[in-house]
Amino acid sequence: MNKLPKPLKETIVAAQRQYATSSNLEDVISDLKKAIPLDPGVFLGFRHFVTEAQKSEFDSICEELGLCITL
Repeated sequence: MNKLPKPLKETIVAAQRQYATSSNLEDVISDLKKAIPLDPGVFLGFRHFVTEAQKSEFDSICEELGLCITL
């Protein structure tokens, strides 16, 4: 996340906080996508925080975006 501009970091942190209270992937995915060109690891690293019930949905989104997940 260090590679991201400060405004984008703040946006992503706010989205992550929203996800923490709502557990709704839609609350965070669009903001995480903005980080992909600068640091795809930010998007992939978020998988750690995704609930078990949503991991397959998150993995599908990663696949659609052409991001590889190594478990």
